[in-house]
Amino acid sequence: MSQDFWRDSGYHLLEPDSSGQLPVTDDFLRAYFNRPEVRPVEESNDAERQLHARLLANPREAVSVERLAAVQDADAIETYRIVLAFRDRLVAAGTVEAAYLGLFADPPDPGQGEPPVPPLFYDQLVQVLVRQVLNGTDYPLRARAGELLFREQKVTINEGHVMAADAETVEMYASTGGFGSLGKLVAEAQTPLRTIELEVLGEENAELYWTRDTRFDTVLNLNFAGDGLDALCRVLEAWVRHFLAVRFPCSRCRRSATSAGSGTSVWTPKARVCSTTSMTARRSARFGSPVCYRSFDWSSATAATCGRTLPAGRSISRSAWTRPAI
Repeated sequence: MSQDFWRDSGYHLLEPDSSGQLPVTDDFLRAYFNRPEVRPVEESNDAERQLHARLLANPREAVSVERLAAVQDADAIETYRIVLAFRDRLVAAGTVEAAYLGLFADPPDPGQGEPPVPPLFYDQLVQVLVRQVLNGTDYPLRARAGELLFREQKVTINEGHVMAADAETVEMYASTGGFGSLGKLVAEAQTPLRTIELEVLGEENAELYWTRDTRFDTVLNLNFAGDGLDALCRVLEAWVRHFLAVRFPCSRCRRSATSAGSGTSVWTPKARVCSTTSMTARRSARFGSPVCYRSFDWSSATAATCGRTLPAGRSISRSAWTRPAI
């Protein structure tokens, strides 16, 4: 039986057409204007509140330079410029697939005054697309392998096992022990935290993924002969087939490591596939240093101070798009 996973990704705001593509809907566009960075704050003026209300009512409505200027707050204006430019790309492309490809074929040109696309938006689009690519699957390891396309992973080699874990989750456990703000206070007091072990998925326990698919707290074994690596190959095949309508056989192969004469073997797909980590690094480099938008750093998801402080509770995490705001 197929599973309904990543239910808070925004996928449910879209409806595939007869060809399996994802036409951009008003509800999908509206979700961008419902983000915490965009919603009016206590000090927002009437012009900003009216603009926000109009865009929620009609997320395709054109916004003139004069209307933006009436908002007066520089951080809010810059945020709207970025979100509106991205909205315009989605509308012009017509489908999520075309919009995603367009970000690489025709990226924003800073020299022409075009706002950058926050890296978070790339990841969100990829998650929605992977969700469509895997729609109908009942194989949990493929869903977990799909996370490698939009969630940065920490890969470790331990006792001959190649393990991939969600980087943000690992960092969260490292700094808080999994106990949130309380754990952070304990860590700052230099009190040892309880060791947290993340579940390694395999054939025998893979089904547990469906009960925690939005937590990103499982580990994928990428050993050469393992089911996790095979699942990743199947995801890549489906990804290419979705975009290019061609059969793309992706399989595992070995090459011997030459360093230190270890004689160990490591895997490499036949296709040239970049790691999620390196892709993320290149995205950040393309758009320069992190830019603060309304007291929030979109690229690294850390709170910042830009003259306008968000009230408590308005800051969000890197994966906030997959939170109840959608």
